[in-house]
Amino acid sequence: MCFKIGDDEFETVKGLMSMTVYSVISDVLNVELENIEPQSHLKKDLGMTDQTQRILTQSIMDMFDDLVIDISEECRVQNIIDQVLQDEFDEMEYEELDYLDPVF
Repeated sequence: MCFKIGDDEFETVKGLMSMTVYSVISDVLNVELENIEPQSHLKKDLGMTDQTQRILTQSIMDMFDDLVIDISEECRVQNIIDQVLQDEFDEMEYEELDYLDPVF
């Protein structure tokens, strides 16, 4: 199966990871996907409680290789996406560099 979002591999990975974050938020907060926007506040707009915040944090950890996200009082959906993408692309950069360095 071939799936492409965006003009290149980088944009496709960003799109797929963003869709995954939206899906996790939708499931945990019981909000329809179409009601989630990048600028939506998790608490004010989407109704996140302390309990659902803990569940969301754990769900992100489960989905993204034990990534611990920072959810502040004013956290928006885009903040979560940015943290996930930052972690993924830092990891990819490291793997690319490691691949280029010969091991003797």
